[in-house]
Amino acid sequence: MNAFHCNCKLAISKGSTSCLDAFTKAELRGIYAETYGTEDEAAADKEEALSDGVHLGKVTQQLLIAYCSMKVPAKKRRSDHQLGNLWEFNKWKLLEKQVCYSAWKKARGGADRRHRTLSKCKLFDSTAPNPVPNESNCP
Repeated sequence: MNAFHCNCKLAISKGSTSCLDAFTKAELRGIYAETYGTEDEAAADKEEALSDGVHLGKVTQQLLIAYCSMKVPAKKRRSDHQLGNLWEFNKWKLLEKQVCYSAWKKARGGADRRHRTLSKCKLFDSTAPNPVPNESNCP
């Protein structure tokens, strides 16, 4: 992640080119492991996992949980949904430190396509404050 430079306003205000510069390597590995699991967990799941030890269903589930933890009630309802969006993402945090969305995605891992899908989940239009993450709620 040393080569990652978001160059966002938040990073520049701290005299850096990346929001991730505020974290140690160990902290970044821990955040990444929340999504992908540890090497021991990957070895235990190897039978049902892909050849590289990553089980995409579990990665998706962990990313969905991470998105759920970032959502807040929407201040304004947008008209792009019949009832309006009930939830929004206004601050992205890693280990209680605010980062930009690009840095959050980079630290969490996962393909851009997966992040686009998850950020548009019907789950976030639910009236429940903390619905159970379920990939079937996604387009």
